[in-house]
Amino acid sequence: MGRPGTFDTVGLRRLVSGLVVAATALPTAETLCAVLIGSGEGTLTTAQAVRGWLDGISDAFDEIASSRDAYPVPVRRIVFAERERGRAEEILEELGSGLAARAEEGKTRSTTLTLNQRLKRGSGGTVSVEESIALMAEALVRAASAPTRSAKSKALQTLIAGCGPIEIVRGLALERLRGECAHQPNTKRPRFRVERRTAQLRGAEIPGRISFWDDGQVIRSAAIHQAATVPERVVGVARDVVDDLTAKMTNPAPSEVGELCDLMNRLLMPAEFEDVLRSGSVVFEVDREMARLHWEMLAHAVGQEQNAMPLAVRKPVARQLRTTYSPAPTRPSRNRGEFRALVIGDPGDPQKGEDLPGARIEALRVKELLEARGCKVDARIGAPSVPRDGPLADVKAADRLDVLSLLLCGDYDLVHYAGHGNFDPEQPNRVGWLFERGLLTPGEIGRPRQVPAVIVSNACLSARTSQMLAGARTSEQARTEAGLLPTLADEFFKLGVRNYVGAAWEVNDVGAELFARIFYETVLDGESFGEAVRRGREALWRDRDTYGALWAAYQHYGDPASEAGLRTDGPNEG
Repeated sequence: MGRPGTFDTVGLRRLVSGLVVAATALPTAETLCAVLIGSGEGTLTTAQAVRGWLDGISDAFDEIASSRDAYPVPVRRIVFAERERGRAEEILEELGSGLAARAEEGKTRSTTLTLNQRLKRGSGGTVSVEESIALMAEALVRAASAPTRSAKSKALQTLIAGCGPIEIVRGLALERLRGECAHQPNTKRPRFRVERRTAQLRGAEIPGRISFWDDGQVIRSAAIHQAATVPERVVGVARDVVDDLTAKMTNPAPSEVGELCDLMNRLLMPAEFEDVLRSGSVVFEVDREMARLHWEMLAHAVGQEQNAMPLAVRKPVARQLRTTYSPAPTRPSRNRGEFRALVIGDPGDPQKGEDLPGARIEALRVKELLEARGCKVDARIGAPSVPRDGPLADVKAADRLDVLSLLLCGDYDLVHYAGHGNFDPEQPNRVGWLFERGLLTPGEIGRPRQVPAVIVSNACLSARTSQMLAGARTSEQARTEAGLLPTLADEFFKLGVRNYVGAAWEVNDVGAELFARIFYETVLDGESFGEAVRRGREALWRDRDTYGALWAAYQHYGDPASEAGLRTDGPNEG
């Protein structure tokens, strides 16, 4: 259906035509069942979507009729499935109006479209609260026109009596109903439109969405939020400039951050997107090429002071990857009597220089933090060859096979990993966490019994691949470093994970502990993932003289408004 803000009736017409032609080419397909594609909130109206479908169907049969290819069994029937009855009535009415309009226009096409004028009830249908109230109001109007001694009239009198003790109020209500009887609607649908007005729940807003993608020739972008859409724009920035910008923004010096934030805005952000940046939380929808850029460092507006607070510090900012697969369905959540976490730390081989003492400390602190909030924690810290003494005396080793078994069968809400990651840009599926016995990839995890609500992964690149903090980076090194996090996130999304938080470069141990503490406290207090990440970034930003640009290293892939339902009230009792 194209990029956000670009789908219209022309696009729908083409899509439907291709769909019907493809279905007709199947050997025994005579019935095509579909929903009314294109008529979701904020896109096409039902009337526009119906028109696109009717034109697309006709186009398809014109193409079939003029084709030299043989279509032995053409599609003879198209069924629209709709769960909500009121909307089904609306679709049926628009189909009737659309076919009538086509007949009046005298269009001569290669096929004749006829409409079954009645809805067919199926299983699983619903009547919305709004539709129910509208139907009740319609019934009251009809009762007002019924004979005085009829059952309907008596029922109405009983209801009117409930309007209160003041006779004039009851009389006005009955008069209003009888006056409505004179206006017979020319539709089967209720004449009343009911809308629920409820308080906006915290975190329930629809994030603004900004898309960036590389189509192989140029970089393109589009944007959409609740008030408007900005159609596709071409971003006139060359790929080598993106490479240079990525290299400079990967773990930059604190003195360079403000200038880089502003430069990124000037180079990449169309002026028309300013309203989206003001619209609350923001999701950057990016392909793998554009995911390398550090969108978290974007300044809010061109020309801000260099020390102004960046966008991702002031509001929840998350990412979503554009992929060619459908994500795995979310598994049903278990009854959460307790919050369960798996903490994995420093599993690399010390004999190969793959151990990370800072990651070990981070994992131990995360374990203590979660347990202090009443969480059930399974911890696997340090490689099997590391002696079990000191802080590790009561902690099991991070053996790859043991961790794999826990991931498959452990039923965790959260997985926290601190250690090395590894990534082969030529084989994106060979990405994972580095253990003493080798790499553990998401593909090896397969399908866990319970998909975690969130994975937090401080997985910097293996020292064998790149020295994250040593010397100047080449553009190619920056590409590899920046490619690890989105690739890991993407592979875990294939398992059904919906939120992934990671660091784009090697992190300061104390700063990582600070971010983790703020993040987990916020999530366990019932806030959204996006807000939890924002608060963690904010804490690092406020102490940026100590931690530098570490706030920008943390990236959130997922929905910034989603909540985990992981609230805890302190240590478990009894």
